[in-house]
Amino acid sequence: MPSIPYRLVRFDDEPFAIDPVEFDRGIAEIARYWTEIDDDLADTDPDRAARIREDRLRIAKFDYARTAYWHDPESIDAICDMPYLPDGGYDAEAGESRGHLLDLYLPHSAMVRGGATLPVFIDIHGGGFTYGYKELNRNFNMHLAALGFAVFSLNYRPAPQTDLRGQLADVQNALAWIRDHADDWPISPHNIFLTGDSAGGALAWYTLLLERNPDAAQAFGIASPSRLPIAGGARQRRVRSDGTTRCAQRTHTTGTDRRPRILRRPRRRDAARPILGCRADGIAATVPADEQRRLHPGGDARARHGPGMRRA
Repeated sequence: MPSIPYRLVRFDDEPFAIDPVEFDRGIAEIARYWTEIDDDLADTDPDRAARIREDRLRIAKFDYARTAYWHDPESIDAICDMPYLPDGGYDAEAGESRGHLLDLYLPHSAMVRGGATLPVFIDIHGGGFTYGYKELNRNFNMHLAALGFAVFSLNYRPAPQTDLRGQLADVQNALAWIRDHADDWPISPHNIFLTGDSAGGALAWYTLLLERNPDAAQAFGIASPSRLPIAGGARQRRVRSDGTTRCAQRTHTTGTDRRPRILRRPRRRDAARPILGCRADGIAATVPADEQRRLHPGGDARARHGPGMRRA
């Protein structure tokens, strides 16, 4: 399996001077542990690339403060960077895609006992469709696993590497991989739940729709959904920085949580609209008009959000 070539530098490990240029340069390097910054922008229109890079750096500055709380519980086994497509990996020059990797976190005691009893969460990280990888949610997911769950944490390709349809296809491929490898782990095939925060919540909701609605799957270019037996979805609004037990309990039951009140976080949805190439709050710019009318007879052209799903 590939291994992440970036190291985690926590908030208190490497202080920067107040000079904004030095701070931006330092953040750009540190944040590559959990997101793209500009390595995937070489073939993008310069104006669009500048907007994406600026947005990613702005969000990374907020997320950097969270790293002071990131740690792995000793009781959890982490099986990291498993490719769910053949090209999954970190060597972009060799044609590999970081977006096609996933992690699995589960209690070590379950690995020792074996069986097929652990309930499963499949987590899709947020990031305005343009920002973040699974490492962004690792701390939260590890602490969720400490409560007695198996947690699959998915990567998908951020824009501009692909668009919304490509991201949904990535999620489908990851679900199909989990379906085909479920017997390798001590997990329950009857207790699988999909969850996500922000843009990940939107992708999770659309994924549930595609799994259950052939017309929607066809509209988004999904020829054959994964048919993974997903029992339901669990909403997240935000992932708390310290990933405490209380945080994880509240997230998988009520979905309420808070980030540290350092500064107000940018609205990712606003940045995603011109960058992703479609409306982040609907499918009007993604699905042809006749398909929209078929999916939403008697209503407007926009896809409705599922109960509790927070917009990116």
